[in-house]
Amino acid sequence: MTTPNVTTLDRSAQPNAANEVLAQETRDQRRARLAHILERGVIHDRLHVTGPEHLHFEWVRNNPLDIDAMKAIGFRIDTEWSTKRNLHSDGTSANQISDVICMVCEKEVKEDIDYIRAVQQEKLNNPRRAGKEEREFTNSLDPDLKPSTNSSVRAVTLNEALAKVNDQTTPIK
Repeated sequence: MTTPNVTTLDRSAQPNAANEVLAQETRDQRRARLAHILERGVIHDRLHVTGPEHLHFEWVRNNPLDIDAMKAIGFRIDTEWSTKRNLHSDGTSANQISDVICMVCEKEVKEDIDYIRAVQQEKLNNPRRAGKEEREFTNSLDPDLKPSTNSSVRAVTLNEALAKVNDQTTPIK
């Protein structure tokens, strides 16, 4: 039994709106779409949600604690914009992919959240605002052993680098 030479895909075998759109795309558009899908993967492509500019979409672990935490800071479960990307359903109109669910908030709320997190991060990690315990520890150290973050970088030749390695690895006699 011989297999016929198939050069084109018969799109009429699976009639739907997506096939009509695909039939109208140019070769360059098709190559761009395929490159995008193959580069990022179909799941990553599904995770991209487009909606109005004033909204921010975020994927959250689908468990009650994480969902409640996000609701407390202004997010809500998206049931409108991400529903076309749904892979798994729990019987609600929420968009669920594997163990994550799409939540949405106003961009202004997201900017406020990011600002507050940046301020908290600065307070926590700013060396100029070291806590009492950290200052006491640093002052108790021998001045020659105090931690330092100063470093310098300089270009070296391969021979210089090899010579330094040899100096450091020469066996003790």
